[in-house]
Amino acid sequence: MISAAQIRAARGFLGWSQAYLAQKAGLSKSVLVNVEGRLNTPRESTILSIKQALESGGVEFNPTNGGVHMRQQNVYVLSDSDGYVRFKQIVLETATAEGGEVLSSGVDERQFTRWYSPEHDKAYMDGMKRLKNVRGKFLVREGDYNFIASDYAEYRWISKQDFKSVPFYVVGGKLAIMLLEMEPMIILIDIPAVAAAYRIHFHAMWEQAKIPPLRTTNTDTSQ
Repeated sequence: MISAAQIRAARGFLGWSQAYLAQKAGLSKSVLVNVEGRLNTPRESTILSIKQALESGGVEFNPTNGGVHMRQQNVYVLSDSDGYVRFKQIVLETATAEGGEVLSSGVDERQFTRWYSPEHDKAYMDGMKRLKNVRGKFLVREGDYNFIASDYAEYRWISKQDFKSVPFYVVGGKLAIMLLEMEPMIILIDIPAVAAAYRIHFHAMWEQAKIPPLRTTNTDTSQ
C-alpha cells in the first residue's frame, strides 16, 4: 500500500493534476480527492490502480521509508548499422512485451535500406506481423506509397511542406529520435513520461493527416 502523502508527492514529481491521475487510474476525480484527503478507507484495488498509473509515468515508491522518487532516466545513443539493427530489435522486444501501438512520424523507408541487410529486415517484419496485440501508425510524406509495413501498420500522409526529415518512433514507454543524414544515429529515451508526451503529439498530427487515396499509377510523387 502507498500513502496519501506519497500519492500527492508523486503527482508533484510528474506535474499531474488530480483529474489527470484519476483518468489514468480509471477512477473518478472525487474518489481520488477522497483518497488524497484521507476522507475514507479506500479499497486495495483503488490504491493499486493509482500506484500503477503513477509508476507508468516514471515514479517509484520506496516501501521501506515511505519515500517517492523518479525512476532512473535512461538515454542511449545507437549508431552505425549495428546500432540501427539493435534499435529494430528493441522495437520488436518492447512491442512484444507491452503491446499497443507503434507510432512513427517522418519515416522515409528509402533512407533505411542502406543500413540493414534483407535478412535483418525480414526477421523484424516477420516478428512484428506475428504480434496480434500490436498495430502501427506511420506518418509519411504526401505522395509516398512505400507502405512496406502495411501488414501490421496503417499509413497517413503529412503534407510535403510539413514533413520533417527527422523521424521519431514511440513504442511502449520508449521514444527514439533518428538522425539519418550521414550514418544512422538513434537517440533512445527510455522515459515513459517523455514517450507519453510524444504519443499525444503524434495523435494530434494523425487526426490532421490525410488518408492516402487508392494508388492509380506506379509513379511515386513524393520526390
